[in-house]
Amino acid sequence: MNKLSPIEFDSALVDVRKAYRLIATYQERIMDTIKYCGNYYGMVFSSGWSKFSSTVSGGNRAKIDKTSWSWLPMYFYEFNMGVKKIDGNEYHFKILHQADTGYYDTNKNHKIPREDTEKFGDVRSSVSRLYFILSKNKSGCPIKNLLEEYKTKDSKQVIFTNDWLAVAFPLRNFLNEDSAKIALARFDQVCLDEFKIKLSQEKTV
Repeated sequence: MNKLSPIEFDSALVDVRKAYRLIATYQERIMDTIKYCGNYYGMVFSSGWSKFSSTVSGGNRAKIDKTSWSWLPMYFYEFNMGVKKIDGNEYHFKILHQADTGYYDTNKNHKIPREDTEKFGDVRSSVSRLYFILSKNKSGCPIKNLLEEYKTKDSKQVIFTNDWLAVAFPLRNFLNEDSAKIALARFDQVCLDEFKIKLSQEKTV
């Protein structure tokens, strides 16, 4: 650990307490946003996965030698929002929360240790966003199947293959209900353009 004077250490701890409270408020806002988006499409959260690190377990399964990122699982997190059956096909809907593109912006080859946060891209130029992802008759990992090359701030807004669709939305698009409805309508339109379905008007399986 860096050498700090007692005064410097106490000051740093004030920042830590502020940071934890800010993260708690931020994550509550993200979860409310995910629930709102799910309600719009008539879908609900069913499972989730941390995509930046392996998540620590509880009890005696917890491992102290995991990285600090393992204790912050929502930093880059996949919300599985369930499945809709439309015209005989199953459409799997996921929302991927990416709090910060900084690691990938300066480390496209993933060679920088994730603990070395000073080498992440500048926080003022990095991006916070939600990826809305829809896959047709496929339920695998959206990063592995579509987004592996699209984790930096320079990612395309719309990414489409024959079976996978992802639309990137800056988090500012969910500042309030009015702006959120515009983003959700935009995703509806892209789903209509690419898959010929309107997700918000179909029933859940």
